[in-house]
Amino acid sequence: MYRIRLADIWLVYRLQHKGVRLDVRSAVLEPASPLRLVLPALLSPWHHRVVTIPLRRRDQGRRQSGFLQLRWRSSLPAMDVLYIAPSLEHAPGVTWFWKHLLQRGAEVAGAAGAQRLFAHVPAERHAEIEVLRQSGFALYAQDRLFRLDPPWPLAEQTTVPRHWTPQFDVDTHGIQQLYRAITPAVVQQAESMGNNGDTAGGWWGETREGCYVVRPGPGEVLGYLRLTRGQRGHWLKIVLHPELSDRADALVQEALSLMRDWPKRPIFCDVREYEGYVGDGLQTHGFRPVMTRRLLVRHTTVPVRVAERQRLHVLNGSREHAPTMSAKQMPPTYPFAKDKP
Repeated sequence: MYRIRLADIWLVYRLQHKGVRLDVRSAVLEPASPLRLVLPALLSPWHHRVVTIPLRRRDQGRRQSGFLQLRWRSSLPAMDVLYIAPSLEHAPGVTWFWKHLLQRGAEVAGAAGAQRLFAHVPAERHAEIEVLRQSGFALYAQDRLFRLDPPWPLAEQTTVPRHWTPQFDVDTHGIQQLYRAITPAVVQQAESMGNNGDTAGGWWGETREGCYVVRPGPGEVLGYLRLTRGQRGHWLKIVLHPELSDRADALVQEALSLMRDWPKRPIFCDVREYEGYVGDGLQTHGFRPVMTRRLLVRHTTVPVRVAERQRLHVLNGSREHAPTMSAKQMPPTYPFAKDKP
């Protein structure tokens, strides 16, 4: 992992207002400037959730400097693109530099054990999306972001939840089954990680705090809800099986009732394109669509440490090769393996 230097701090300070922020969720829940995110790395460079990657490049007489910030997804060998500087607007003609910066980011992420880089980009940012695609990112889905501004509807604050119950460990299998049932194969392939592809970087996390499920029977889960408090707003993630599409209105109403004592700030909710019936339920209760995002992913190449190759020995006319180690045999090196998101 790259170790931050004082010169890099100055670079981030100088360019932090000339870049583009791609991660809306972190900006809502834990707003922080790029400079604030990089400073802890000076004290603990190996165990910080946000990785800052500075780059200074000269190419065919062109000289450019900038930085990229990535954030680990808790408990997963994956990272999200948070911030890139300079932006294409502030420095026209830096497409070539973005490609070098994103390639460097993939190399650093892969060396640290990340298997995927994710980027959620507003659909209207056509230039940024094109550069990402030219840099090895692939479009695998899209979602819509909804927003509900305070004051929230009073009716929801007096509703008593009847369907949502707190999530327990025994619900994990049911949640995974829900994910597989409603998620297209191409999306599952993009989000599958781990040695055997059995770890999904989808919408559920390892933590149960603020999480609820609709449990029609033992081992079954037909709905998932995660409520997250934030500094500038709150985040509501609701996922429903198509069998519950006709109850989306009531389930959104119950979800809002669980937030009735929270600080009155905007509530955001992301809904993927193949879950349109959830968006209908949100709009019934005053949510309005504010953004469509393209979801992109890049697979990184995780280096495998191999014992120093022995010399080839010729014994009885045959060659004896030193053994190598496959990627599946290597333990993951990404940090925060037991952290909660």
